[in-house]
Amino acid sequence: MEDLKGVLEVAITSITVDPIYLFLPGVISLFSFVAFNFIYQGHDEIPLVGSSFPFEPSFFSGIRFCKGALPLVNEGYQKASIQIANISVKLLLILTKFKDGLFRLTRLDGKIVVVSNKFVDELRNLPEQELSSSRALYRVNDWVEVNILEIMLSLVSRVSNRVFLGKPDCYNQAWARESLTYSGSFTWTAMILRHFPPILRPLVAPFVPSFWKLQSSLRKAKKALIPTIEKRRKAQDAGDSQKQDNFLQWMMDAATPDEGGVEKMAHRQLNVILGSGHTSTMAGTHVCYDLCAKPEYFEPLRNEIDGLLKKEKKWNKNVLSNMWKMDSFLKESQRLSPASIRMSFCLQVSYLAHLTAVDFHRMVRAPLTLSNGVHLPAGTYLCAASDAIAKDPINTPDAHQFDGLRYYKKRQDPKEMHRHQFATTDKNHLHFGHGKYACPGRFFASDELKLILGHLIMKYDMSFLPGQSRPVNLNADEFMYPDPTARLRIKERHMASF
Repeated sequence: MEDLKGVLEVAITSITVDPIYLFLPGVISLFSFVAFNFIYQGHDEIPLVGSSFPFEPSFFSGIRFCKGALPLVNEGYQKASIQIANISVKLLLILTKFKDGLFRLTRLDGKIVVVSNKFVDELRNLPEQELSSSRALYRVNDWVEVNILEIMLSLVSRVSNRVFLGKPDCYNQAWARESLTYSGSFTWTAMILRHFPPILRPLVAPFVPSFWKLQSSLRKAKKALIPTIEKRRKAQDAGDSQKQDNFLQWMMDAATPDEGGVEKMAHRQLNVILGSGHTSTMAGTHVCYDLCAKPEYFEPLRNEIDGLLKKEKKWNKNVLSNMWKMDSFLKESQRLSPASIRMSFCLQVSYLAHLTAVDFHRMVRAPLTLSNGVHLPAGTYLCAASDAIAKDPINTPDAHQFDGLRYYKKRQDPKEMHRHQFATTDKNHLHFGHGKYACPGRFFASDELKLILGHLIMKYDMSFLPGQSRPVNLNADEFMYPDPTARLRIKERHMASF
């Protein structure tokens, strides 16, 4: 958890990182950036947002993005401008809003093109050749202060490992500890290295303390999991037909000879934890904050769960599938507090760029022309302003008001009952991506969060500390985080049964 706090501290303070490991490479990086950012970047037909004056070096725009991209994305989404589009060799002046077209933003590691949701349907299922794709509570009778993010991280890790590894391997404490350390160190290292041009990152990385912690946790995590893989292989070779039914076993069964090495298997399992653990943790934390901010939702959510459990007698898939009110609350919480303020369409070619794979990334591989005539050359990074789209009153009535049952009410229409779910995507709900490359783990995340949050609210009362309100979300680059220092108070509920 100290690692996670460190990630946020480094991200929010942006370039003000510990000079012990940034002073010398920082000087080199500054010189490189100044030279690099005066090189022609292309995309002149797409308006640029975030520059303070014409011909401003993109390094300075990147710094503003790093300190928080939310105002820049919202500016581009709402700002009216004259956009010049080259259609059939004719220059047409189109008075439009960027949210109905495209605009560019500058990150420290390059430029990205933000597309309107009107283009999502034409982009979402393009072939790979054109548009490519490469995260124990206490028993207490009186109010106790807790850090809910730490609790959520522990619960998500334990539930995920139960599914990924199965019993008894999910109780491997060394693996659980090192996989979490790996995820935190990975994210921290990525946020720091993003301040540097790709060509300098291999040189800077050894000066970053979290880089060495990352390497250490990688070795320890592999050491903790490899014996499990080898044990299963030996049992399989000995003719044991009692295979386990969990994600690790599925990976082992589906692996080709080249993919089946124990080192590779352990590393892939780490990447699964990296891609699921912290994102689900943050989503669950946001839900707890929103519940405490809107305590009137506790009763309807508990009544729904109580009714389903009385009918089904236990937690099962039917219970999870019919938790429509909880599902709606999850989706509304995500709409207002997403993990990222954009949905990315880009696959970054640099191996270090994969450090930023918090959501799905794609990039244009073959020249592409959109329906409005704008030409996107190969190498263009694409994304959609998912946060701004989700909060646009045109797409969502009363968009800035929290309505925990918003999507539950929409599903009362028989024609809409299978839409508007937490794991459902469309061009106005892009936080899980959309189309053929939408997040494949979103259904697991939905069930996992319903299980965890269902148990939490049924077994515990929770609230903010007296005099406190919902913590403000933190924004670094395009990512949003729940405040990791905020504390809630919880108390065990006295129930006849659960």
